[in-house]
Amino acid sequence: ENTAVTPSYDYNCLMYLPEGGCKAKTVIMFEKLIEPSTGPAEANKMAATIVGKPGIDVISEEARPCVWEELIVHRKGLRTSVDRDAHGPPHEAFHLTMDQMLVLNHELERVRDKYSSGTWADDSAAQELVASVNVYITENLAEMEEMQA
Repeated sequence: ENTAVTPSYDYNCLMYLPEGGCKAKTVIMFEKLIEPSTGPAEANKMAATIVGKPGIDVISEEARPCVWEELIVHRKGLRTSVDRDAHGPPHEAFHLTMDQMLVLNHELERVRDKYSSGTWADDSAAQELVASVNVYITENLAEMEEMQA
């Protein structure tokens, strides 16, 4: 069932970040974060966003690739979301229907179109989001083609 959603702003955005200050500073794509060829740069992008914020200590830029490798590649420290894959059902166990895939893709296209135009067209975080959403759209279209085969 389609339900109209009333736009709203997070309370913290209204109270602590007035005048449009509450919008994404960057976009992190999980798949890029755990991929060895892109992970360290993606982690650095995240860290760079919070460097200098009051009350937040961030490790030095020089140490970030090493920490990323220890956490993601060598899986040291606390469990991360990467560790979940070994303990849950395989990807193939999740079967979406074609109708569900169409709804999912429609929503991805809506988000892509919204953040590709208007005031968002010149926003770098919005364009990072658009690039990420386009990856998901491409993957979903390929999966839908396989479903029809």
